[in-house]
Formats: sequence, structure tokens, C-alpha cells
Amino acid sequence: MNLTKKMGLGLGLASLLCSVSSAQTFTKLIAEGDAVPGGEPGELVTRIDNVDINNQGDWAVELDGSGDTASDAYTLVNGVIAFEEGTTTGIATPVGVTSKFIDSMDINDNGDQLFLVGIDLAGATDYIVIRNGVTIYQRNVSVCTAPGLAMGMTYTGLNEVWQNNNDQLLLAASVGVLTDQVMIKVELDPMTGAIVSETLLAMETDTLPGSICPIAGFSASKGRNGITDAGDVFYYTDDVHAGCGDTLTDANLYVNTTRLYNEGDAFPADMTQEFDHFSSAEWDMNSAGDFVFAGFDRNPDSLVDSWIFTSIGGVITPLAHEGDPVPASIGGPWITKGFGFGGTVPIDEDGNVLWMIDWDDTDTTIDTALMWNGNIVIHEGVTVIDGNTCDNVPNSDSEIAMSDDGTYAIAECDMTGGIDTVYMITDLDPGVGVTFCDPANANSTGDSTTLSGTFLTGGGIMGGQSDLHLECKNGVPAELGYFLVGDTSDEPGIVVSSGNLCLTTGPFYRYNVSGTTSNSVGIFNAAGVLENFAGTSTVGPVGMETGFDVPDAVAGTPQVITAGSTWHFQVWHRDTPAGVGTSNFSNGLSVTF
Repeated sequence: MNLTKKMGLGLGLASLLCSVSSAQTFTKLIAEGDAVPGGEPGELVTRIDNVDINNQGDWAVELDGSGDTASDAYTLVNGVIAFEEGTTTGIATPVGVTSKFIDSMDINDNGDQLFLVGIDLAGATDYIVIRNGVTIYQRNVSVCTAPGLAMGMTYTGLNEVWQNNNDQLLLAASVGVLTDQVMIKVELDPMTGAIVSETLLAMETDTLPGSICPIAGFSASKGRNGITDAGDVFYYTDDVHAGCGDTLTDANLYVNTTRLYNEGDAFPADMTQEFDHFSSAEWDMNSAGDFVFAGFDRNPDSLVDSWIFTSIGGVITPLAHEGDPVPASIGGPWITKGFGFGGTVPIDEDGNVLWMIDWDDTDTTIDTALMWNGNIVIHEGVTVIDGNTCDNVPNSDSEIAMSDDGTYAIAECDMTGGIDTVYMITDLDPGVGVTFCDPANANSTGDSTTLSGTFLTGGGIMGGQSDLHLECKNGVPAELGYFLVGDTSDEPGIVVSSGNLCLTTGPFYRYNVSGTTSNSVGIFNAAGVLENFAGTSTVGPVGMETGFDVPDAVAGTPQVITAGSTWHFQVWHRDTPAGVGTSNFSNGLSVTF
């Protein structure tokens, strides 16, 4: 049995929580100058290097302390030492070695702890891969068993390792000699964690499908490779070009053994351009195959060649483009700059992205922000937490991470006075609008049906189209519902059946127009979430989309939602368990576009 799994925090940290104007909630985890938990007496944190977090809020932080330099590097998991330099803490095998440093770390949603560790072996530095305290790979000892490689070849290099939530790994390594780089997919026994099988995905000198040139190498960067819960592997390759290709088309992004993009392919967010180099591009993918890409097109004007775009269900949407206006949540007449693009860009299972933006404010102390889609999470020089200002926005994979479901993020910020501080962030989605008639009358489940909204890319009205997505939760399972809209709100409204209709001061309209984008009809699932049956939502797993993507056309009218206008929304739904013919309503939500 894996005793390290399911280490949820329980979030018993109310005394540490503080809210800021961006609506996110920040919990301080540890900072420079704090005592090292479990460290030497009087030992203080002097440096913070890596962070990670999972869906349960379990967190991991790598740090250095002020104690004995032979044992002053630590990795904490939920505030408890998981590894300590110069000791055997956290290492079950091999016997007799001590850890020297943590190269990288990962904690998945099951609480599985995965570390690439530098060790002291007979006075020399070596490397091991540890999962839940057990060594599963050791350089120059572990034998690669993947079919397609000569039998008995050992791993001569352990470059990086990634895990998913289904006991699978992606291993970037070398075999035989140091120049024989490989990407290996690893299956683990879910009970014991032991290696069950290895599959060779790609190897230096191989020519993969879609390419005409052999592979010259890979990138072991944490933010350019990974393995999803669907078991799909995504990674970067660099082809040889001497006598084969050239430096303009020698880089590729692969998913399994299918080439997604070549360096010279048409750029999806601007088909007049091509992809430029991938050498500093970052990307991430979720289990649905949606991905985010942060990199460059080949525009000769270097002031407009940086992009971050998402591919959700195959639909390409720019999050930011150098030279374009900043997202609406930033405000002001600012233009996006390229500096800062290319940092890590985690995407969650619903397609939400955590990313950094830089813009052309002449005051360079307030010109960057950490964003969640189009909403500010941390604004340099502006965001205040516990009375201190964040003076430097995190950007790299050693400074920020997001849980797979987007519930939590973890960020390492330089606060007032240059104090490096790690925060857990919740409520990443600040939502949009102002509620009214809230809470609604309880339905037959005892809960109040709850309406909320988000701007999918933060714009409200984007290119003349509505960017508003509505969600409805805490409804009655198996009951039908749909969304309403009005140009005025009324509180407390008028009683209709078991609920209050709060759109009666002026005309209101029903989003139940069959065969159009104004059809929001759905059924509440077993969890009380309104699933969309009309094909008018892009949020949620394919075939199980939830809520409603509000069109710019007002249902059943010639009116169009425009920027600067305010509209008011509510959900009507049946509530048969409360009595035959009974219905109810959600709270209301007023949204200014």
C-alpha cells in the first residue's frame, strides 16, 4: 500500500488567508527568513528554488537553509521534510548513498512524490529517480528494457522525468553512451510502484513519422515535455541538418509519434506567418489534447513576433500577441510586449492557462502580471498580500505551478524588501458580474441553484462576439433548465412556483430557441451541474459540456450585446421532486461587457 497518497491539507489555514483586490485568495506557505521546518536549531530559509501543487492542495517546495552547508538543502512536502541534503532522508534505496540536491520534483493528484535527485556516490555526483521514497532508476545501474534497444544497455544519463495521475512516467535519458538520448514511456504497478514496462518513443538518430531527418537531440526542459492522464506524451525534438535539413526547419513538437508542428509550418494564430525557433518556446497539454503554446512566429519585425495561444477542441485562440492591446482586466492604453513570453504556461483540464504578460507602461515597476486566462492574478508593484507588495512576478517552471483541475496555483514572489515568498493561490477564476436575488430560494435538494459567469478569454466582447460563459450548479439532478436574459434586474422579483423571477422590471427573454446559438437547454447531472444539451457550450469534456456560451445576439430579438452594455441573467429549471409542475430559479447575475 502506498502510504504517501492522499495527503490533503484540509486547508486548516484560515488564520493565514487574506484576500486582495483581484479576488484570489493567497496563503503564505514559506518565505526567506522563516525557520526551516524540521531543520537545525535556528536555521533560516535563505533561498527557494522549485514549487509544485496538486488538486488536493498538497504542495512541494525546494529550499536552502542557513545551517551546515553539507546538509542545508531541503525539499518540503506540505511543510514536512521529504529530502535533506547530505542525509538519507527520503531515500529508501540504494543503501549507503546520501542526497546532494534535488534536480526536479513533482507531486501528482494521488500524492505520489517524484524526484530527480543528485546523490553522493563514493565521493562523486550521480543521479537517481525516486518515487515515494523508493529509487526506481539509478544512472549506470538501471537497465533499459524498452524493445528496440540492445539488451542490457544501462541508463548513462537521467535528464528529466514527468508523471501523470495514472502510474505512468515520461523519462528523458541517455543509454549506452551519453549521446544516445531517448524518450521512454514507463508503466508502473499501481500497487507497488515498480516498473512494469518501458516503451521507446523516440531516440537520437531515429527518423520519426512526419520528418525526413534523423533526431539530433531533445530538450529536457520541464516546460516543453510531459505526459497527460490520457497517456499521451508531448515532447520537443531537434533534427540534424548537416546534409539533410536546415536550421529553419529542424525543430518539431510531437505528440506520441505524431508531429504536431514543424518549425517552418504555418503559424496557426496568424496564417501569414510560420513558426520560428522552438528553442525557447514552452507548451503544455491536458488530457483532452487541448494545449497552450508560448513562442514565436517568423515575422521579421521582432516587436510583434511573440505569441501565447491555446488550442481548445481544435479552436485556436490567442491569449496574447506582442504589439496587441493588453487584456481588458489590465486596463489602460497599453500594448503587449514580448519580454516575459516563453515562460512556463500550465493548462488545466478545462483549458484554463496560467501565464505571464509584460506591457509597455513606462513605469517598469508595474508593467508585468501573472494572468489566469484574461484575468490578473498578481500585478507587479500593485498586488498587496499581508501588507507587502509583490515586486517581481514569477514566470519560470521553478516559480509557478497549477493543479491539473485549476483549483490551486503556487507562486514564488519577491515581496517588499526582496523577501522571496511562496504562496498558495485559490479562487483563480474571479468570475464576472454582480449577483442579485442571492441566494435563490432553496430547491428540493436543500441547496440554492447558483449561477456564475466567466469571460473565456477576459474580453467581454471580443471581435464583436460575446466572450461570456455561464455556469449553473447546485441544481436538481435529472431536471431540465435553461438561461434567461433581461435588460433590467428586479429584487426580490416576483414569486413563480417555488422561486423568484428577478428579471420582471423590463422585458426578458429565454435562451431556448431551438436550432440557434440562443438555445441553452440542458439537464442537471448527478452532481447538480447543468449540462448543455444544445451544443452551445465549449466548456467541459467533449459530450459533457456544461453551462452556456452566451452569443452576442439577444435571444429572440434583433438586439445585440455591445461593449459597455449591462445585461442580467438567471436560470429557470424544473423541480419535480418538490411537486408535479413545480419549478424554481437560480440567483441572478448582472454582467457589464
